[in-house]
Amino acid sequence: MDIFDEIRRIQEEMDRMFSSIYTKPSLPSKGIKPFNYREPLLDVVDGGKELVIQAELPGVNKDDIEIDINEDALTIKASKRN
Repeated sequence: MDIFDEIRRIQEEMDRMFSSIYTKPSLPSKGIKPFNYREPLLDVVDGGKELVIQAELPGVNKDDIEIDINEDALTIKASKRN
């Protein structure tokens, strides 16, 4: 195996890893109406003892943002009022 085969193998492994992380949640088809789903732009900075996360949510009021943190996930939900 040459070095380029190893690089391709690592790239394929990383592609699989990132594609599993960045998949959109699936919705059951029964009883769910389509809605506007958007993934906000995020900046994540590891400060050693803390993570600083900035989400770009244009047009969303602070009171309309719901944040949920558990052991291994951060969920940000926001609604834009008309």
